[in-house]
Amino acid sequence: MITKSLQSLKLQESPIQKSQGDQTKKKKVNRVVFKTEIDENNNLQVGFQTQRKSYDCVTVENQINSYNLISSMFELESKNMDLYMDLKDKTTQIKLMQTQIEQQKIHHQSQIREFSLEKQELLLKIQNLEKQSELQQRYIQQLPQFEVEAQEWKIRFLKLNKQFHLQQETLVRLEAEQQSSQRRRIDGFNYFNQII
Repeated sequence: MITKSLQSLKLQESPIQKSQGDQTKKKKVNRVVFKTEIDENNNLQVGFQTQRKSYDCVTVENQINSYNLISSMFELESKNMDLYMDLKDKTTQIKLMQTQIEQQKIHHQSQIREFSLEKQELLLKIQNLEKQSELQQRYIQQLPQFEVEAQEWKIRFLKLNKQFHLQQETLVRLEAEQQSSQRRRIDGFNYFNQII
């Protein structure tokens, strides 16, 4: 009877032991699953941290690029302002030079008109003297005197004619300088417009 009870007890313990073994196996499986989940969570955290670091790097790089771009823009704006101020100075200088050239041109034109009138007067005087010289050829005694006078007028005429031609050359040179100045001014504006 005792043997039977022990056997029945063994039989009864076996399902308990069996269920305890199953529970141990389940615990081991649960530990493996839990460890796998922890590893996955750790991997996710590492992934998030890596992604966060990558995002932070991109953000920092974008900020550096933005700073560099803004610095470049400020530098270009500064250069642009310098060029604009230079252009403004050059424009002022050109206007001043044009005013001076215009004044010189007016002065030289006035002188040329005066010389031209004087030249015409001298030509008329020379013509009159030559006519008088021709008329008075009969007066042999007075002829040398008229010839000397005519020669003086011719010399004066040649001097004035030479001055007249010099003034004309000066006027042509001034007009060429003015045209050159205008071309430089136009080229300066074209250059400024290309930069902008």
